Amino acid sequence: MNSQTLLNDSTCCVPCITLKKALLLKNDYTYLKNQIGITRDSVSVLMLIALNQDTIIKTQHKQIILFKQNEVNYKNLVINKDEEIILFKKEVKKQKRSKIITYIVSGACIVLSFIVAI
Repeated sequence: MNSQTLLNDSTCCVPCITLKKALLLKNDYTYLKNQIGITRDSVSVLMLIALNQDTIIKTQHKQIILFKQNEVNYKNLVINKDEEIILFKKEVKKQKRSKIITYIVSGACIVLSFIVAI
């Protein structure tokens, strides 16, 4: 207790070991306070990164859905075009048959007209 005698109103005496412990504790406090600030900043940055990655994933998921829908649309378009080709081929065959029938009928009419004319 002799070392803690009051010299004046603004100073006091404390044991060196207590002062050393207080200074170490203050340094630890300051260091840990800074570490908490850095950790909070890191967590904020990592949360922002995670949010951006989540946004990217959602956007890419929407793109995948669009690509799948486009694929279905293109497949349907190909099916429709294939059906048009089949119909066109049937129409060409029909027109060729009609043309042949027309030639046959015309030829028969010409032959009959010669026979009747004779």
